[in-house]
Amino acid sequence: MHTLNKVRFYEALFIFIATIIYLVRRYFEEYQNLFKFLSEPELQGGVAYQIAEIEGYNFGVNTCLPVAGCTIFFVAAWYVFHYHTFPKIKEAQQDDKTFIFLVMTLVLAGAGVFVYLYFRQFPQYYRDENGNVIGAGAYSLYRQRNVISSTVVMLTIIGYYECVAQLYYYIHTKLNEDQKGNQVYIGYFLLICLASLILGFALIGEVPEFLFDMPMENLADGTFRYFFYMLVLGLLVFILQKFCYDRLLPAIQHSAWNLVIQYLVIYFIICIAGTAMTWIAANDFDLEISRNKRIVAILTILLIVPLVIMYLRQVFTKEKIQLQTQISHKSAELIALRLQINPHFLFNALNTLYAAALRENAEKTSDGIQKLGDMMRFMLHENNQERIPLTKETEYLYNYIAIQRMRLDESHPIEIRVNIQQPDKEIYIAPMLLNPFVENAFKHGISFRQPSWIYITLTLDATHLYFKVHNSMHAKLENDPEENKSGVGLENVRKRLDLLYPDRYTLNIEQSGQDYFASLVLRYW
Repeated sequence: MHTLNKVRFYEALFIFIATIIYLVRRYFEEYQNLFKFLSEPELQGGVAYQIAEIEGYNFGVNTCLPVAGCTIFFVAAWYVFHYHTFPKIKEAQQDDKTFIFLVMTLVLAGAGVFVYLYFRQFPQYYRDENGNVIGAGAYSLYRQRNVISSTVVMLTIIGYYECVAQLYYYIHTKLNEDQKGNQVYIGYFLLICLASLILGFALIGEVPEFLFDMPMENLADGTFRYFFYMLVLGLLVFILQKFCYDRLLPAIQHSAWNLVIQYLVIYFIICIAGTAMTWIAANDFDLEISRNKRIVAILTILLIVPLVIMYLRQVFTKEKIQLQTQISHKSAELIALRLQINPHFLFNALNTLYAAALRENAEKTSDGIQKLGDMMRFMLHENNQERIPLTKETEYLYNYIAIQRMRLDESHPIEIRVNIQQPDKEIYIAPMLLNPFVENAFKHGISFRQPSWIYITLTLDATHLYFKVHNSMHAKLENDPEENKSGVGLENVRKRLDLLYPDRYTLNIEQSGQDYFASLVLRYW
């Protein structure tokens, strides 16, 4: 996580530098073009004619200002979306801040397009009927209808950049987790390729003016323009299918019909709004009936194709998940066979010890034995199920913490705080997802020689579970029997989360020499 944040920091710095390079290069080229325009003599009856002024045109206002304004607003829109809007959308934070950042993205992109179209002017010669130059002026691309269509194009570019960036982040994270051989250099190679594309555009790239105009009579420009329309449509299909797969499908599978209705309403709203935007961009407000028929095709694509993709993703991944689950279960069975103990004998032995503790009035010992029996019963019965009530999981946590407290000497400066919110409805999760974090905290966070502390917090909202464990860290003893043993608990939890909750969890682990912090955000349905 730390390295990814570092990558995102340098990404913003690199984009800032590339923006400056692009603006400097554009100003130099625009000045050259203007100088060339003013310096070219036009022959009029064999006599050189040179334009000294351009009526109604100012280089600073009509070239420098719109180029700088459009670029700065566009980069600002990208920054707000990339660093604020999309992370909140990805974490399903449907709050006021998310809405504000989304509106800011739209406003900034629209403002950049408006500044460019409103102020940008291009020099041109005025000629008489015979083709002789009689003066010079400027023309504008500004059309109110083009502001919307060009804003759609700008937002599409931002959206596709986000797709590429998220793909790189995913690859970067996986390569850092593997750390095998020279695989880490693959991430560097991809980063160099992406940086080269951005820097190459800043140095030699051009934004065609027909992105801000609708020259349908020009076949080449029209074809390139429709290429962007297809990008808009493709991005909408990608967003909708991801929404269906990540939101609608789990709600249907868990029979959360209220959420299903809400998501269907949102789905149709996005389809209608996306159809309107695509139609506006593709037809430039043209009311010709033959072109308006396209709106039916666009709406049909947005309504049907994402649902088909969602179904195919489910079909193709279901078999893979089942196979991985079977392998996981077989591995667990093999481990259980290696450590097999007759559970009846063990429970009978615990009952005997419990009765003996009661006869000796050792209430603390009998209470610990009872809690240990409850934990073993959980491991033998509940742990074999795919989903268990959250209350069962938290009950196991309480028992584990209680037994750990028993081994602690109250005279030592050890602080343990537990704050677990009880659910107001039945919530089911995979078993033994939370306890490894607590086990890790007691394993590394307790010292009888130094002050120690463990803070455990579990909170809930309508769709998410938030689990945090924060503990002190202490150096291992030289004769620590577990010094050479690898801690596989948290790694197994991460693998189980990838398998059982793909794209539905966020696990953040931060460690220093003094403390250890683990945060799990899980969308539990």
